[in-house]
Amino acid sequence: MSEIPVISSHILHGLPAFLRHELGERALLRANRAAGFDIELTEGRNCFIPHAAVLGFVNAAARAAGEPNLGLLMTPIMNAGNYGCFGRYVLGADTLGHSIERAIAALGYHSTADRMWLTSAGDEARYSYVFALAGHAGYEMIAGAAAGVLLSIIRAYVPFDWRPLRIELNIERPRQAGLFEDLFHCPVVFNAVVCPLKSGPP
Repeated sequence: MSEIPVISSHILHGLPAFLRHELGERALLRANRAAGFDIELTEGRNCFIPHAAVLGFVNAAARAAGEPNLGLLMTPIMNAGNYGCFGRYVLGADTLGHSIERAIAALGYHSTADRMWLTSAGDEARYSYVFALAGHAGYEMIAGAAAGVLLSIIRAYVPFDWRPLRIELNIERPRQAGLFEDLFHCPVVFNAVVCPLKSGPP
């Protein structure tokens, strides 16, 4: 029997209220039906939900609202600081390097089957994350939001005006690709090969 990948319910922190405010009660109800339970019941609790419930919730909300860019609307509110004890541990580090080390080492306490690593070449560092259901239907909706979480870790330690060299996303190029660059204030590469090895980072 294969294991169902799960992730901390904190990943959706504040999202039900955001959906209700931005898209309406109907969109929230449809999203809850797609997830298979009322996501608001997990607010403030330390529990795990299936990765598939996250995809179902966000994609159903987007369809209900007719908002194909819901993932981008969510990105500014995505913050590792909202991720319960995992977020507190990661952001409690004294330096960015130590914070990223903590995130990588503790990822298994936040989710199962996700992967994260840091590589460097010359004067460039690449901070990578792979969601367990990357490539599954609906993943493209949350890929940008996941990048926003990684950026929230970095931005906790760097000057306000820092910008990444680029963001690389392992999704097809969307019709409104320019919206991603407007949001991230840097070039965005689509169809990126995040990690060619299935067993883990190089």
